[in-house]
Amino acid sequence: MASVADMKAELQALIDHAEAASNNTALSIALQTGRLDLVTILLTSIAVILAIGGLMAYFDIRSRVTTIAERVAREECLKIAEGRILEFSNDELPKQVRRLMEDLLPQHSTGGEEYGAEEEDER
Repeated sequence: MASVADMKAELQALIDHAEAASNNTALSIALQTGRLDLVTILLTSIAVILAIGGLMAYFDIRSRVTTIAERVAREECLKIAEGRILEFSNDELPKQVRRLMEDLLPQHSTGGEEYGAEEEDER
């Protein structure tokens, strides 16, 4: 049978082995073997690639939005301009033509119905 001193020595050896094993964590092992540097480089590379991709996506989206906004603005401007032209040609233009004709040809005014006057039924 083993003596108390042998058992004490064996127990001390187990404690020393456990303490040595606790110092060898994954972080310390990675530092010792150089794997942590590799992980750092990989993570940095991934971050740089994502940043470049994000910038490219931003400029692409901005370009597309600008193109769409210009197209929509042109369409809206055309609609507004057509409406204004129709409004002017229906409301203001006949009045101006009538006034100019009366100024140019005052001797032909008969005093009756004015030149270019429209009947209400036609509208």
